[in-house]
Amino acid sequence: GRIKANTVRGYVDGFERGADFIGSVRLDCLTPSHIYNMVEGMQSDGYAESSVVHTLSIVKQLLQSAVDNQMIPMNPCKGIAIEKSEKVTVDPILEDESKILQPEEIKTFLDAEKNTRYYELFYIILNTGMRIGEITALCWSDIDFEKGTLAVNRQVQWQSGSKEHGNGYWYFSEPKYNSFRTISLDNALIDLLKREKQRQDRAAEYYADKYIHLFEGDNSRELNTDGKGVEIYPICRRENGEYIQSRVMQHTSMIIHTQLGCEDFDFHSLRHTHATNLAEAGANPKYVQARLGHKNIQVTMQVYQHTSDTIIEQGNNVLRNMYLK
Repeated sequence: GRIKANTVRGYVDGFERGADFIGSVRLDCLTPSHIYNMVEGMQSDGYAESSVVHTLSIVKQLLQSAVDNQMIPMNPCKGIAIEKSEKVTVDPILEDESKILQPEEIKTFLDAEKNTRYYELFYIILNTGMRIGEITALCWSDIDFEKGTLAVNRQVQWQSGSKEHGNGYWYFSEPKYNSFRTISLDNALIDLLKREKQRQDRAAEYYADKYIHLFEGDNSRELNTDGKGVEIYPICRRENGEYIQSRVMQHTSMIIHTQLGCEDFDFHSLRHTHATNLAEAGANPKYVQARLGHKNIQVTMQVYQHTSDTIIEQGNNVLRNMYLK
């Protein structure tokens, strides 16, 4: 029989959500790591568990069709599942650990973004390990320049549109897992934030009545430009005051995949790289858990278990010197 319009819309929505994360990767280059990162990226962006499960299901069906038509040898979704706790599980044999950015890759990446409106946002993620949904919800009131700290008080989520309620919208909610926390900042990041604040203040003065003002609805917490609710001052905005959505930032992965040759890059790579750098520097796992807002210590310990070459060498040095006097 004829497929219902709502069913078709559901498939299209799932496809588009998946394409936001893996659409820039060639079909024959897709790995389980890309699918794993897609799921974690959606969770970090604040998508509901049902949306994540639905997207994974759609992507799995599409890739299975590619297998059946001999376009790819295996389905990259094989071995990946989502438990009710929203924790992603993956067959360790299929897991690809190359998503940690090396120092030279970080430099290449930041140099490429130097003159874009996204440079500051990527720099913040690399130096705080925040989720993208938390970064795009960050407001200037969350920054304490005197103490050199940043408060994670909220995340941004997307409410899909419907026939009854019209277009979708972005809204504020509590951080994932209610992971309210305060993050210490180094001097370089504080200076960068000060420069960005000054730039935005000058831009608001220059655009005057043409500057776009943003508001948070009183009840729905919907982000709007209609003056409903209280005015907010997010860090993620363009020169004219326009809000920079997390989805807008996704296009950058296309540039990184193709021009910079970082095949396994996605936005979760920045968060994972920060956590790994802390582990390599000898940070206590409880400190890393608190800084990144992990739900439990087991998630944090996965960072230490997925050891980089540096951590392995540190362990070897300890072993070699263990009984030396």
